[in-house]
Amino acid sequence: MAFALTDVGIVVLLAVVLLVVYFVGSYWKHRMLTRYAHWFEERFASRGKVQFASYGHAGLKVRCEMTDRSDGFREMYFTISLGARENLLYYPLVPLMHDADHVSCWGIVEKPVRSNLRVVNADDKKQIVYSESLANLSKLDVNGLRELGYVAYASNREYTSKFFTAASLTSKLKEFKEIQLIELDMTSSIIRVVSKLKRERLLALTGFLSTLGRAT
Repeated sequence: MAFALTDVGIVVLLAVVLLVVYFVGSYWKHRMLTRYAHWFEERFASRGKVQFASYGHAGLKVRCEMTDRSDGFREMYFTISLGARENLLYYPLVPLMHDADHVSCWGIVEKPVRSNLRVVNADDKKQIVYSESLANLSKLDVNGLRELGYVAYASNREYTSKFFTAASLTSKLKEFKEIQLIELDMTSSIIRVVSKLKRERLLALTGFLSTLGRAT
């Protein structure tokens, strides 16, 4: 005898699917964020005081108050945001979103930052419009940067040129195609990097932030 779903049966089935996806997705995110917390604890505990806090709906915020300041930072912060895997609609949209997991990392440097700088992905129209709207920033002509898919804006061309050289920034960006934003802020003495999150690249990304800190 063939089995036919009634309207009530379809609703019940959909509800069950939604619940399963919600609990499995939430469990996966909790497990991954716990792993990331352990990763940061293992990497930075010997160099400073590490603190954790929740971030957004299901994210992780890490604060490292540095005792080892060899990388030029007094404090370092990391926020990890994972895609909404507990939501059934997340899965059909994955091909359109590409990488929905992101990490933002920034540090307060000890040396004065003498230029505002924004290096943004050339495809990110919103960031470009925002950068060009800032009165103190002007577009830079950096060899090879456009070919890598980035554009740069700065307030102090001379300092920025030295910073690019000291950090080997153009050559480094060849290794970090997932980076979406690099920012220097004079007012707060902050260096910030925003990137798509790839677990296997997290160590290299934190190393890249340290390179930027030493280059100031």
